[in-house]
Amino acid sequence: MTSKNNDIENKEKQNIQDDEMQKDENTQSENTQDDEIKKEANIQSENDENNSVNNENIENENFTETNSKNKNKFVFNKKTIQSKKKLIGISIIAILIFIIVVSLLNSRPTIDLNKYTTVNVNGYNNFGVLNVEIDWNSIKEDYGDKIKFDKKIYEEYGVLANMMQPINILSESVYIDVEIDDLEREEDNLINGDKIICNFEIDESVYEYIHVKLKSKEIKHTVKGLEEISYFDPFENLELAFEGIAPYGTAKIPTDFDKKGLRYELDKTKNLSNGDEIIVSVTYSDYYIDEYKQLPSVEEKTFFVSGLNGYITSFSDFNQDFIKTLQKESKDSVLAHVANKYKDKSLSDLEYIGYMFLNINENNSNYFANNKLYIIYTGTVTDSTGNSNKLCFPVQFSEIVKNNKKINYEENAGIIKPSYWKHEQFNNPFSAYADLVNTNNSLYIYECGDGFEKYEKWEAITTLSDIDLAYKEKLNLEAKNLIEAALASEYKEDVVVNDIQKIGEYLLIAKKTQAKHLADNNKYYIVYSAKLSNKNNSDMPITAYYPVEFKGIVKLPNSEYMEAESNGIKGSLEIDGYTDWDCKGYSSEEKMFNELVTASRDEYTFEVSDKLQKFEN
Repeated sequence: MTSKNNDIENKEKQNIQDDEMQKDENTQSENTQDDEIKKEANIQSENDENNSVNNENIENENFTETNSKNKNKFVFNKKTIQSKKKLIGISIIAILIFIIVVSLLNSRPTIDLNKYTTVNVNGYNNFGVLNVEIDWNSIKEDYGDKIKFDKKIYEEYGVLANMMQPINILSESVYIDVEIDDLEREEDNLINGDKIICNFEIDESVYEYIHVKLKSKEIKHTVKGLEEISYFDPFENLELAFEGIAPYGTAKIPTDFDKKGLRYELDKTKNLSNGDEIIVSVTYSDYYIDEYKQLPSVEEKTFFVSGLNGYITSFSDFNQDFIKTLQKESKDSVLAHVANKYKDKSLSDLEYIGYMFLNINENNSNYFANNKLYIIYTGTVTDSTGNSNKLCFPVQFSEIVKNNKKINYEENAGIIKPSYWKHEQFNNPFSAYADLVNTNNSLYIYECGDGFEKYEKWEAITTLSDIDLAYKEKLNLEAKNLIEAALASEYKEDVVVNDIQKIGEYLLIAKKTQAKHLADNNKYYIVYSAKLSNKNNSDMPITAYYPVEFKGIVKLPNSEYMEAESNGIKGSLEIDGYTDWDCKGYSSEEKMFNELVTASRDEYTFEVSDKLQKFEN
């Protein structure tokens, strides 16, 4: 027994020594570096699949074994296992902190747009104005530097990115779509009860450049609380002021009319005639409702021009009494003119043959009168020798105005003379018609009547054979009379004229027919020749040529022929010993042909009678 007891004591002593040695080892283990901790952590990780074996091994490492004959005795080392668990926990916490930090660094701040969006409707019922606004300034204040650029923006824009603000780019990527339940409503004419739905539309490409996340949801809003307004008639008691003479009347708003802060506009203010429509519209400023608390019930109204004196624009506007008055005044003008101008001549067969009325062309801005009326007479003037001419006398009245049923004219210009030189009066009605058309040209629109309209239906001749023989004889006689009168008055007393005879004709036809300058449609020359000699000179007689010009010969509907102009003898002739100055005519037949025919070939074709064809090429 004693021997066994001694063995037991020795073993206990040995265990005590082992425990003290184990304590020293644990102390050293606590002072080791992180690599020892990691080593043991790795040992634990490598043996996860055999947890039971590991646990057993760990227990064997931390327990002291005491053997007896029948069983083993183990002692548990608590301090060592607590120390190891502490080191493992610290490592896990460090790893978790690292993961959290990295996660926070890489996460995007999320902005709730609804939190910063306001929906308001201001104004008046039926004129409510919707305002939907995102407060980006507050977003910038709340998130500050958290809203920042990603590296991609620097890759694409380089240093230019430094000139940009993330909040500005972010605000441009958001659009708010507005829907109103009443499709006829707009965002500036809302009424109480209108339902509004706002949805955010986000351009998600902005996330590639800005480190942020936006979230939103639908916003619903019902309009309420808009103030009611009253309405009034803006045209009550309004009468436009019309002035001037139609068709150039004017219209305006009377200066004493109370406009109540409105702006009145007329779609027409000038060139007005009685019966014309004028639309008057009203407008107002954006602040009108706030200032007056009311609005016009209508915005436009149609007015009709009335009360203007009017220029006569058509012959049908005249009444017969007025025309008879003008006819009497015209006849008096003709009688007075002949009595004063032709004191040694008499007038007979005075006859009214019609009228020509001219109304101003609306496109004409260069005119002398707004309208003209010609009362036209013809009469025969006879001199003391019995020679007579039938002349035409158009008498002009202008600026004729009608007020209700009363008609007045402002000017009686008297008898109108031809615009071409040499003649005091027109030698036929067609010459009067052609000259009046020519001088008024495109300035006026004209109408003829009471018989004078037949001169509108003229037909220009194009060949010598078109001219009636009787009319040719008339012109031949007129030409011969002109030549004989010139020879008697322009040559010296000792000049003897013999053998006056017609030698031929030239007819020039315009390559382009003239509708206004009727005299230019053709030129007809009757050519006479004469033998000239001087009583004091025994030289051979000289042959002179005398072409008489008639322009614009036409055929009228009743087979009557007339010319627009009769321009007398053409050419210039000076012969020593025969004249004291240049007389009309030619001393060379070739020169006559060149000046009258050849020089006009760019604008005229021509026909020459047989005896005058020698110079034709």
